[in-house]
Amino acid sequence: MASIHNTSQSSPGAPIKRLLMSNLCWLIFVPLLLSIGLSIVTIPYITRCVAALSPGSIARAFAASARQARGPIVYAAAGTFVANASIAGLDQFLGIPYAVPPVGDLRFSNPQPFPPSALANPFLATAYGPGCLQDPAFALYNGLSEDCLTLNIVRPQRRPSEEPLPVLFFIHGGGNLNGQSIFYNGTALVQYSVQIGRPVIYVSCNYRLAGFGFLNSPAFQAQGLSNLGLKDQYLALEWTHENIASFGGNPNQTIVFGESAGAWDAQAQLHRAYSLNQTNRLFQGMITQSGSAGGLRLGPLPVEAPSTRAPAFQGLLHMTNCTQASDSVACLRNVDVSVLSPLLVEGDFGTSYTLDNDWFKTNSTALMVDYELARIPIIHGCNLNEGSIFLPDPFNPPDSGALVEYVTPLLDNSTSLAKDLVQVYEKLTSEALGKGYNGDPTANHTFWTAVAVYGDVFFHLGGRAFLKQASERVPAWGYSFRQQPPLSQLNLSYEYPGSSEAYAKRIGVHHGAELAYVFGEVSHLEGATAGDMQVSTTMMSAWISFAYTLDPNAEGVPHWPRYSEMESGVRLVLAEQGNQSISAQPDTLRQEVYEAWNAAMVHLGREPLY
Repeated sequence: MASIHNTSQSSPGAPIKRLLMSNLCWLIFVPLLLSIGLSIVTIPYITRCVAALSPGSIARAFAASARQARGPIVYAAAGTFVANASIAGLDQFLGIPYAVPPVGDLRFSNPQPFPPSALANPFLATAYGPGCLQDPAFALYNGLSEDCLTLNIVRPQRRPSEEPLPVLFFIHGGGNLNGQSIFYNGTALVQYSVQIGRPVIYVSCNYRLAGFGFLNSPAFQAQGLSNLGLKDQYLALEWTHENIASFGGNPNQTIVFGESAGAWDAQAQLHRAYSLNQTNRLFQGMITQSGSAGGLRLGPLPVEAPSTRAPAFQGLLHMTNCTQASDSVACLRNVDVSVLSPLLVEGDFGTSYTLDNDWFKTNSTALMVDYELARIPIIHGCNLNEGSIFLPDPFNPPDSGALVEYVTPLLDNSTSLAKDLVQVYEKLTSEALGKGYNGDPTANHTFWTAVAVYGDVFFHLGGRAFLKQASERVPAWGYSFRQQPPLSQLNLSYEYPGSSEAYAKRIGVHHGAELAYVFGEVSHLEGATAGDMQVSTTMMSAWISFAYTLDPNAEGVPHWPRYSEMESGVRLVLAEQGNQSISAQPDTLRQEVYEAWNAAMVHLGREPLY
């Protein structure tokens, strides 16, 4: 369940005062509770302390004090941190606040660095903080709260005299609507890095989601309050750069990687580094999994003008009694979170980026064409059946007419161009459309056509454009993930828990299918094969190698050429099933379709995608 509480404050300094009070409470009374237990004497004091605490601080401090094994202490510029040592061979520093809680008067504000003076000394970094506010269905493990801006560090247990380690910094996906870092703990990835003799440090963070992090309106734009979720991520990257050396990491050897919306967000950080002339300052390489700017729909996260969502914003003001307020932002800050949260996490108030003349001055397709991105090495790839989970109903897929209606708005409302394009898809074989190894035998050609169209529009077209553009400027590698995962994979927290076996079979090598392989969780899945393990160790070895050398080639990784080494482009195809094995192959899957899209673009007087 989401943690709902009234976060109204009387002044911008109130969150800091609350934090100081809460830290004092935990320092005094948690040890008392642990030593003597509850009593008539302690209950009144506990009540006062709890009144000063947000659910986020409760999750961090109480769980840290009472339930977790304590490990080594790290002294950093940001504070003194006690690790969780519950997993052998690892130190986990969890729930570290990197920003002042964005509550009360700081709701909808640009993130502010968390002051070390407001942090408990030492801070028990032994439990994950709560997730940021989102659909309560995603409130697994540790609840949700506005007080959610925390990061986590997982490192091998090590001596301070050892060489500083490369850092892998992960940005989670979820459409910028849901998700949290606890789903992606990184422990198996770090353990594997130690096993192969190339240890790394893993960092993850929470960032504001949905309307709390990406609300788009002229009122927010006027106060410089757009793209808050991206700004949270940037601050977390800055915190990591300034403090990771104290944890044994190398601040000048950091790779950012993200999946889905996390990949789009990573590319947004790449654009920010370019805009600020900060190439190589906060990170030196990037891996984007299933998410790239430049597609026809710009993915699920286009860059929109503030006026685009103005009608929806007026509706929000009406539902919160803020219509007549002279300062609508200030009014929304005073709305009880129990009222505001359901509106912002479920309503149509924006998960897109805002054209704010600061972070974004043009749309993401133009950014791609002009490559307004920092020049650093990249890896990018997509999964075979990216589009399957985005169909309205995979068991009743859109037919030819419905696909024409879907594509027409992308082609300046030209129905004739849309019909011609859909016909190109329909002439392809089911295998070319994405029916891979052991594909659902009950799925017909109409289904595979729809999966290919949706997947291309959201992911493959933009990804291919990104690789084409990047490979002309920087070292770039592409992959195509085609391993049919065990059906049990859908029960992982970051997948689609509770899905039926029929659904798991139908969606194939779906969006997000590679995550269990990158994070080394395949070995725990029912039905996992030796081929699954081979794909997983290959991906982990490549990601780790990239952190070390900015090149994914390493022992245990089949030769992976740069994308530009073939005129068509070349990708490492990740599959170990049937007659498939991991190998580099020309990037020509559905070549006829991509040529048709380009021809349509030229016909409309637009820039070709590549």
